[in-house]
Amino acid sequence: MYRLKTILALVCFATVTASVFGVVNSQFIYAVGPSFFDEFVFEKYAIPEHWNEYLRVSIAGFQAAWWMGPLLSIPIFVIGFALIENPRRLFSAGWRAIALAFFIALTGSLFGYLLAYAVVPDDLVASEKGYLYASTMWTAVYWSGAVSLPVALWLMFLEGNPAD
Repeated sequence: MYRLKTILALVCFATVTASVFGVVNSQFIYAVGPSFFDEFVFEKYAIPEHWNEYLRVSIAGFQAAWWMGPLLSIPIFVIGFALIENPRRLFSAGWRAIALAFFIALTGSLFGYLLAYAVVPDDLVASEKGYLYASTMWTAVYWSGAVSLPVALWLMFLEGNPAD
């Protein structure tokens, strides 16, 4: 029973971590390309125009990211539940998996910026350039979530099958 409570706590923490990451990272993406939010994100999430711009960006970031926490963590922690008998080891491995996913997402956002820097032409209007930078960063974070799933599963597998 304690292991099940551990899994539920870890899923909740992963959801909070994904939400906070989404809020903070969206602020950076907005600073790079506000036109991306004005033309795409605010409309997608139906965020009213009369609200404060940073509140709007935060809400968009939250809506875009919160669900990644449970989506990624549930399969990871189910594998951990099946492989790791000791609740403390399960909790420790879960924290490491969350931290690893957070780091991969952060790296993905930075990679998106660097990729845009490398491929977006310099002769574009600033708003067009910012839009392309921001959309590349936004997309790269989602792809980094896809990368973090097998990496965190591998971490759980290693923790569940130590090479004593």
